[in-house]
Amino acid sequence: QDKLIKAMNTYYCWEEQFNHKITIIRGNIAEPLLGLTEDLYQSFADCIDIIIHAAAHVDHLHSYDFLHKTNVIGMEEIVKLLNYKRAKKLHFISTKGVFGENKTYKVYNELSPI
Repeated sequence: QDKLIKAMNTYYCWEEQFNHKITIIRGNIAEPLLGLTEDLYQSFADCIDIIIHAAAHVDHLHSYDFLHKTNVIGMEEIVKLLNYKRAKKLHFISTKGVFGENKTYKVYNELSPI
């Protein structure tokens, strides 16, 4: 969780109130059941409402074959979890690069003027 907090602080988007809302579970996005035991996967699927998905290999020098397992199979595993037992919301983060190197953080949503 320290790694997540540090990354979010870098982009000025961490708030202490998030502590009780975030649970870190180590797995492997490219593996069946996200690399979790079946019991953990089922209990996890029962208690979550939202998945924030930012896992990917992002390297333009690698081949598609290298990137496929994490980026394609991994997304398939996320979709399976989204629909397991009951529907869940997905927030997909393509890259942290959307924030750039600017240290000014501003929230944009679907109503923001562009």
